[in-house]
Amino acid sequence: MLTKIFSNLFRFIVLLLVQILILNRIEVPLFFTPIIYPLFLIRLPFEIPRWLLLVIAFSAGAIVDSFFDSGGINAAACVAAAYSRQWIYFIFRPAGGYEPTHKPTISSMGARWFVSVTILILFIHHFIFYILQIFSFRLFFHLFFKIFITTLFSILLVLLSEFLFNKKKVRAS
Repeated sequence: MLTKIFSNLFRFIVLLLVQILILNRIEVPLFFTPIIYPLFLIRLPFEIPRWLLLVIAFSAGAIVDSFFDSGGINAAACVAAAYSRQWIYFIFRPAGGYEPTHKPTISSMGARWFVSVTILILFIHHFIFYILQIFSFRLFFHLFFKIFITTLFSILLVLLSEFLFNKKKVRAS
């Protein structure tokens, strides 16, 4: 149990450092920044209680907000993503349910499951994040283009990181 806590804490710190030191310094012509730190929420164990997941999500978002001076936008987006995580995992659960040995990783659950879950959770996170950041429907098409492009590039980076840092063989489905 202590090993799980430390490995998840280490994962959050690494993702936060990558987000702060690398991704937020990338100047992209379309003014978007890939956001990958929600991978931390995706990779938390299946059996985590919802209340604890929401507390962790709020804390993680608040920490990110403190670095970016974003006034709670990351915290709100993380809580929304964490709240929807339980429902998304329920929708995509295997026929026999989740086994105690299953982990929310691409190697444990398969590529189709991981990609589907990641797309939904990152989309929810980015949707809430940019709706609160822009807070206007005057730029409706710009807003949804930004959500779509950021989600797409974030998913690509999350999948790249899963393939690079996950040593086990990836299941096809």
